[in-house]
Amino acid sequence: MVITVAGCGTAAVTSDDALDAALREALAEGSLRDAATVVAAATGVANAPSMRAPCVWPRRVGHERARLGQRAEWLCAWVLRAKGYGIVARRHASHRGSGAGEIDILARRGGVLAVVEVKARRSLDEAAHALRAVQRRRLVRAAGAVLVRRPDLAGLALRFDAMLVAPWRWPRHVMDAWRDER
Repeated sequence: MVITVAGCGTAAVTSDDALDAALREALAEGSLRDAATVVAAATGVANAPSMRAPCVWPRRVGHERARLGQRAEWLCAWVLRAKGYGIVARRHASHRGSGAGEIDILARRGGVLAVVEVKARRSLDEAAHALRAVQRRRLVRAAGAVLVRRPDLAGLALRFDAMLVAPWRWPRHVMDAWRDER
């Protein structure tokens, strides 16, 4: 894939690492428009309007939902990085039969470990209502399993966040979206 970014020139991007480097360079230049162009090119959206988020929605009818979810998670991970979070893990699955689900993004900033659930829907309202109580309980169990397996993270304050994604909108980060009621 070849990406042309104003102020940064043309770069051939062959992997996520190369894309990460191109995006870091655009952000270092201080231009959000350049960063949006890099993200837009990586997600397959040509000539994205300035200051608008790239559309992660599929262009073809019948496009796999898994691909949409992966694009949304990737975009949300970059938004979190831009906000100063370090990504500890993405798509972290617990052991089968444990009753715990997959954690989309584990992010750390300071003394906080955020368990981030990404929801991509046609509107932000639909995305907000897509996170049900059963899924929240699964994520609480999954977070507990992570803390047991990763004692280096056990001393951090645990927070459950949601990131809501809709077409042509920047992801909305809802910090402390719910709490563990145990």
